[in-house]
Parts: sequence; C-alpha cells; structure tokens
Amino acid sequence: MLLGSFILAGCASQQISLPVEQPISNAATPTPDNTSSIQTHGLSAEQAIEGMDNPLLADISDPWKLIERSRELSPVERNPFLLRASELFLDQHHFSTAFTMLDEVDVSLLASDGNTLFNLIKARYTLLSGDALAAETQLNQIKNTGTIHQGLYARLLKLDIAISTRLNKLTEAIDARITLDSLLKDDHDRLNNQRLILNTLSREDTLFATQNPDTILAGWLALATLKRQAAFSGTAAEQNIALWRQQFPNHPARVLELSTARTSTPISANQIALLLPLTSKLGRAAQAFKAGFDAAAAQSSKTTGRFDTSRVYDIGSETDLVSFYHQSAINDGADFIIGPLGRSSSLAMLNHLSTQTNVSASTLILSGLEPQHNAIPNLWGLALSPEQDAAAIAERAIKLGYRQALVMQKNNAWGARVNAAFTTAFESKGGHVVGNQRFQPKQVDNSVEVKNLLNINASEIRHLRLQKMLGRNLKSSVRRRDDVDFIFLAGNTADARRILPLVKFYRAHNLPVFATSSAYTGRFNKLTDEDISGLTFSDLPWHLRAPSASTQTLPYNNATLNRLYALGYAAFEVIPKISQLQSDPWLEFNAHTMTLSMDENHNLNHRMAWGKYTQNGVQIKAE
Repeated sequence: MLLGSFILAGCASQQISLPVEQPISNAATPTPDNTSSIQTHGLSAEQAIEGMDNPLLADISDPWKLIERSRELSPVERNPFLLRASELFLDQHHFSTAFTMLDEVDVSLLASDGNTLFNLIKARYTLLSGDALAAETQLNQIKNTGTIHQGLYARLLKLDIAISTRLNKLTEAIDARITLDSLLKDDHDRLNNQRLILNTLSREDTLFATQNPDTILAGWLALATLKRQAAFSGTAAEQNIALWRQQFPNHPARVLELSTARTSTPISANQIALLLPLTSKLGRAAQAFKAGFDAAAAQSSKTTGRFDTSRVYDIGSETDLVSFYHQSAINDGADFIIGPLGRSSSLAMLNHLSTQTNVSASTLILSGLEPQHNAIPNLWGLALSPEQDAAAIAERAIKLGYRQALVMQKNNAWGARVNAAFTTAFESKGGHVVGNQRFQPKQVDNSVEVKNLLNINASEIRHLRLQKMLGRNLKSSVRRRDDVDFIFLAGNTADARRILPLVKFYRAHNLPVFATSSAYTGRFNKLTDEDISGLTFSDLPWHLRAPSASTQTLPYNNATLNRLYALGYAAFEVIPKISQLQSDPWLEFNAHTMTLSMDENHNLNHRMAWGKYTQNGVQIKAE
C-alpha cells in the first residue's frame, strides 16, 4: 500500500499518522493547519514550500524573471526562487535548464520540508527525462523518511500517480488517486481525478483484489461495474445509482456528475467527402476502405431511415494535388471530409491544413496526429498503423511485468518505424531494450541474425576458447543470453515462420515472442503455422474473433483488406460521436468493428485484442 506507515506532519508539534494496511475509507484525512510554527524568512512553511503565496513569486510565471530576482537575495531567500524556477522549466520541458537550477540550490540551507520539495522536483525531473524506474526509487526514498509536510503530500501523490502510471502499476496509481481525492480543493480537479479512477477501474477491475465491502475502493469497483454494464446511464440509471448509494452512503464519488455525459456540439456532416487513391498502387486498399464505409452507411439507413450523402474524390497517386481535392470537396458543399488514405498523401494534407486559417469543413484524416497538429481546428486522426500496434505491445509487456526486451526488426523503413515506436513506448514506461538485430527482407536463412540476437556466437567462442585452453574436446555448453524477458519481432507472417523455429532451436523456446498484426494472415494454416506456436500478436477484436479456419464471415480473403474494411466501417459510425469523444477522453464508443476513444492529440485510438498461435489454431487471449 502507498500509505503504509507514512506520517503527515501538519506542523512542528503535530503529526497525523496513517494506519498500516487499513481499509482506505478508514485512513486519516489530513486537515489544513493554519497555525504552523515553522517559519522561513517571514513565510510560513506552507508558503515557503508552495511558493505561490509569496508576493514576490505569485505574479511570476516566467522562470527567467525568478532567476533575475533571486540574484538580489541572500542564499537562504534565493532557494525558493530557484526551486520554483526549476519547476516552471520542467513544465516547459526544458529539462537541462531545470536540472541546472536544481544544481544551484544550496541544499545545506534547506529545512527538512524544503529538502523534501527539492527531492520531489528532482524525482519529477528524472521521470520526465524518461527514467521512470529511477524516479520510483527516488520517490520511495522520500516516503521512507516517514514524515512529510501536509502541503507537500498532494504533490507527492501526484508524482506517485505519474510514476505508477508510466510503469503500468495501476493498483498503486489508483491507491494514490483515491488518497489524493480528499486533498483536492478545486472542484474541476477533483471531478477529473474521479473520472480517472472510474475509467481505470471500469477497464482494469480484474487487477484489483477483493476488498473489504466497506472500503472506498469497493465502492469505486461497484460503480465501475455499473459503468461497464452500461447501467450507469439511460433509463435505469437513476435506480441503479440509488441502489449503489444505499450500499455506499458515505462514498465521496460525485455520481450524478460522473454519470452525466459532458455536453458537446454535434459535428455537422450533411455532405461527406471521401478522398481516396482509387487509381494508384493503394487502389485495392482504398476500395476496401470504401466498401466498409458504404456498408456502414447502408446499415445506418436501414436502422434510422436516414440516407447520408457522400461523394468520392479519386486523388490518384499525385500527392501534390491533395490540397486541390480537399478544396474542391469544400467548394462542392462538403462539410465533413474523410481522408486521404496513404502516408505521403496524409502528410501533404497536414502540411496544407497547417497553413489554412479558416477551413469550413471538418476533417477526419486517415493518419496519426502529433501534438503540433492540435492547432488545426476540426481535425481528427483515425488509423490502423503498425506503430500503434507496437506501442500497444510495449504497454502490454509492461503490464505483464516484462522489463527487458530484445528486438528483431526487418531492415527497411517499415521495420525502423515499428522499432522506434516500440522502443519509445517501452522505455517511456520503464522498460529497456537490451539488444536489437536487423534482418533483410525475404532473407532465406536468419540463423546468423538469431544467434547474434541471443548472444549464441559469444557463447560458442567462449566454448572453443575453453577447449583450446584445456587441449581436449568438451561437451557443448553453448547458452543463450538470460537477461531478457521477451522478444519483439517487427516483421510479417513469413518472417515469423522463418525466425520463430530458430529462436526455439537456439534454446529460447521459453522466451515469449510478440509481433504486430502483420504477423497474422487472418486464418490459421496448420501446415505452415504450427512452427510459430507461442507467438502473441495484436489485432482488431472484430478481425481476430472471426473463425480462424475460414474467412466466410469476413468480406475479403486478405487480412490487410479486412482491416481497412473495418476502418472504413468505423469511420462512418464514429462521425456523430466525435464531439462527445473529444469532450470526454475517458469515453469509449463501441463501433461495429472496433472500440474507439480519443487522446489529447485528437487521435481516435482503437482497443486491441490479443491472439496467440498454438499447434491447433489461434487462441484469443484476455485483454
């Protein structure tokens, strides 16, 4: 438990002790102490720690001005300015400058509370620099001091949440959020914190052990069950919430606000334009996307009686003309534009939109968006990219407790992008890629690359050297490296069929191997796929749950085209839900072919399912 034997120091003469391993609802809640006897250069300890109540600091949001003013002060008075400046630099992601400011702080002049603040900022710097495990170690050292000023407790909890979330330690993050809830004074902050608690538990409730029915966590779990069963809204919501409140009468959850969808203005989509490269090398992919879109539109007209007007613009292979087709669609009356499809065309579209100051139509681009695209109004991203797959695999590996990875990547641009996405996501969550090996596309024999990846060559050299030294033959003692938890394979099905048998042959049969959806053709072939049993891959639940021995329930006999069909289907269905998803990042929309939510960069992300090859077929794993 986070709370453990931790003690809150309200002031020098009073300490609030939190009980060890007691139900969360019974944990003592610290109350503000306005009579603190700890003083620092005319400011209370609370003011010195927070800094914001200092009249010399309150009106300064520019860290450089803080540094300038600090030059006129004594070393003792200078420290709060430097600490505040370092925090502001961290907020701006100027990490090296923030570290320089921390280095300027005279730690010998800090009281115990100031020293705690210094260490909290240092741990936050470590986290933002990408080393979540080291940040966790630093935070644990702060916890182990046993006492902390109550003005710093909320700050510690927020950092604990950030570190635990990065390391995918969801139980610790929820524990900290529940404790933080009673300390938040701002209504908006508290409601947002409660949304995060509810959203996490509604997705990950199986991670949490059965609790005492009287605890706050038990109440949250019961509320999450209502949300997951769609009993949290609709006609029966009022009765369900009343029954829940009877069971948890003193629970702090603001149920009515949490159960009410945030207001949002519906997106106008009276005339939809599709920008697709029908006459290009991506023609089959574009046709599959269009088929999915048309199928969804036809189903919608049957259900609602409404016929949505759409028009297709064939953008061909001339990416330079994307902006022309986009403007032509607007001139023709389109108020919602979907596309283009294709990496280069999407990049050209983003470059075009970034130069426009007044775009009358909304755009759902079939590509991922980055933070710099947030300035473009009425723009959202929807894609099925291998980079998304790779990031999801990294998150799942961390969730399974894996921290050390080997990467086997195809030596081309696709392999480089997938490897970069996986490595960035994995290491940002506390993982470490300890080895990387490239292989050539369509290479017949990958034994050398697999041996290099597993350090078999080094083991063989040691064996030969030992034989030479002893002057006699020795029984082979070749071993693979044992410092890894799993292998990530950035390749397709054909690559897996060549590489997996070699991995098993070189004594790594018990090492888990993960791959993107590119390693799954859509159905199981016992003759060719038996040797890759044990391979785990990500895919759309809609595609994975189709009968593995037949594609009769799928529109195409090709996995890539089926996924693009699914993307087109979801693109139509999500249009009326976009504004609601954007207003509530914890909301999910269950489309026919995928479950979507929206992130802070306005990307519509889909939830993954997991398949695993066995000797008799593909087994669907729990999410």
